[in-house]
Amino acid sequence: GLLYREFCIMKYLIKWAMSINEYLHNFQGDFHKVHQGVWNLFGDQKSQRKFLYREEVKKNHVDILVRSDIDVQVLPSFGTIQKKMDPLSAIPEYKYRIWTTVNPIVAKAREGKKNSAKVPLIRKEDIEDWFKSRMEKNGVTVEKIVSSPPQRRLSKTKNFPLSTVAIQAIVKVNDGELFKKILANGLGSARSYGCGLVLALPLGRSEDFEENLDNDDY
Repeated sequence: GLLYREFCIMKYLIKWAMSINEYLHNFQGDFHKVHQGVWNLFGDQKSQRKFLYREEVKKNHVDILVRSDIDVQVLPSFGTIQKKMDPLSAIPEYKYRIWTTVNPIVAKAREGKKNSAKVPLIRKEDIEDWFKSRMEKNGVTVEKIVSSPPQRRLSKTKNFPLSTVAIQAIVKVNDGELFKKILANGLGSARSYGCGLVLALPLGRSEDFEENLDNDDY
């Protein structure tokens, strides 16, 4: 069975596990191909997206974690699928350890242009301030945070790059209903491309926060 203890908000928590060779052969590091692969798990390409996902690339394998309103409809031709039902329940005002991958961008005005440009944040301080601000707007105080350097990804099938940052944090939930919306809807932009899924685990008093990022955990 699944080893997850994460607090889940949608009906299903799904783990699509594969070897690193399977991942590279089928997706070639293209974030849009990963998006298509996850979408295909749910069959109808015309249906509204009702899932969030996050890639966890490790040394010898890759796990794609998916939180979904509906069950898997089509099993993939490679890798293995594990899943469990984890229905919505009340979220107590408590401390949690959270994991997420985000696409931290801000809108900047362009001289002579009507529309602003979306610019990815690069500096660690700016990224962490961006994250804290959005969490605070959703009833959450960030007490500790560790962020990875931004990773710039390109897609051969889409004409734009994607900048992602992996974040671990210790947070205090001050408003459970607002935090529930983050868990259900995700955080930030590029949620169709593996960003925004927030996994949360209640923090026990004996748990210690890992101050340094271990790249193998992402």
